[in-house]
Amino acid sequence: MSCRVNPIRKRIVKRELKKGNNAKASMIKAGYSVNTAIKSTANKVVQVCQREIIKEFDIAEITPENIIQRIDEVVQMSIKSKDMSNALRGMEIIGKWLRMFQDSRDGSITINLGDLHAEILSKSGNKEALNRI
Repeated sequence: MSCRVNPIRKRIVKRELKKGNNAKASMIKAGYSVNTAIKSTANKVVQVCQREIIKEFDIAEITPENIIQRIDEVVQMSIKSKDMSNALRGMEIIGKWLRMFQDSRDGSITINLGDLHAEILSKSGNKEALNRI
């Protein structure tokens, strides 16, 4: 029995794991037998693929903080280009992350945008809406 990893099958297993399939289903799609796929987590090809996927995520720096930073950059660019729709959507996503929105029992929602909302309105030139705050 060979311990070498078939590069074509490995690529298919890795692709299927990235799609969210479990190790057994990934191995079957790559052409491994059902009996081999049953012991998939102990299989070398699955272990190698899992290590490579984890390394790729580390390299890409996919963390919640990094994503929030990128959203904030989009918000800042949107404000500069006066695209308030995208700016507000980005701030909404950041607000959800910061848990700024609180649901109440009567179904209403309390939103605490504070200075961010005033900043957007002042940069948009909407003095009427700014005076209502």
